[in-house]
Amino acid sequence: MGGYIMKKLLSLVMVFTLVVFSFAAGHIDLANGTYRAEMVEASHGWVDFVELTVKDGKIADVLMDSYNVEDGSLKSNDANYAKNMGMDPEKYFGELAKDLEKSQNIDEVDTVTGATHSSDNFRALVKGILERGVTDGTIAVNVLAYNKADGTYRAEATEPIHGWTDFLEITVKNGKITKVVADAFNADGGLKTKDPNYAKNMGMDPAKFFATLADRLVKADRPADVDTVTGATSSSDAVRFLAHAIKYRGVPGETIKVNFSNFAASNLPDGEYRAEMAEAEHGWTDFLEITVKNGIIVDAYADAFNANGGLKTDDPVYAKNMGMEPSRFYSVLSYRVIAEQSASEVDTFTGASGSSANVKNLLSGIIENGKPGKTIKVK
Repeated sequence: MGGYIMKKLLSLVMVFTLVVFSFAAGHIDLANGTYRAEMVEASHGWVDFVELTVKDGKIADVLMDSYNVEDGSLKSNDANYAKNMGMDPEKYFGELAKDLEKSQNIDEVDTVTGATHSSDNFRALVKGILERGVTDGTIAVNVLAYNKADGTYRAEATEPIHGWTDFLEITVKNGKITKVVADAFNADGGLKTKDPNYAKNMGMDPAKFFATLADRLVKADRPADVDTVTGATSSSDAVRFLAHAIKYRGVPGETIKVNFSNFAASNLPDGEYRAEMAEAEHGWTDFLEITVKNGIIVDAYADAFNANGGLKTDDPVYAKNMGMEPSRFYSVLSYRVIAEQSASEVDTFTGASGSSANVKNLLSGIIENGKPGKTIKVK
């Protein structure tokens, strides 16, 4: 494929954890280079970001800060912010950075007193880099996907399959999974695991395969890495889809509904896919690369190239002339592809409607005509 995702695969080694929804171990295992992650959504007008520089397998430098969405100014340089909040952001950003440089393990970074949210965001952004980061690139991270509050999360399928509605419950305490329940209920509220006729007719005990799937989810790198139980493909898909939805949309104490048809890549073979617009617009050709595993889009990268092969995200002139940083809207759109899994569900990035429409068209093109390892053209 030779693109961004292949570059990433060569530079990033994934590792395992039992920490809920971080899906990347706390210690740093990255190739040499500089990695950047920033929040998907601004908080009170500020977007936290982290940059890591890795050299010889160790973190050589860490930068955390936050930029203002209106003028791009840095929080660490804002004297009024420090005065109004009674805390110097330059100081607590620096403490978090030094703690990581010293420990080389994000799970060992302590919360800075009085800066709990920034500390949580720092840990989430670093874990996002561990999961999806790439050298010399920017990723957008939903910090809530990595900072799950204590409580029980529940997701249910919107529609029953053969009379059974799959559901998943995950209980979190102190950032770790303490309990997982996977099952399905019928119109009468009966559970599949308690139905002797189901086990007899299907020749499989649902209590056993649901328990196996629950155990695999706890141990998995991410929901897509939960291996299918032989003979229980549909239930395996359900657990993966429901867990993915909880990761990105789950709220403790609430039940979310999950439309399995929104997992548009569910019928695609595992692999890497690339689509490019058939024609350039204003000298730029948008493209999208995705990685699919077990029917879930686990990685995505959107950008555009010019006639010389230069990337829009690397072009300072474009950002200056347009008044928008392309690395920002492309990274957010890439995140939305992963979170939503369907072109119809990817929201338009305000101010980048053309690129948003192209990304959605490219994703639809991949779903309809994509082949692993191949590049397709989309009109």
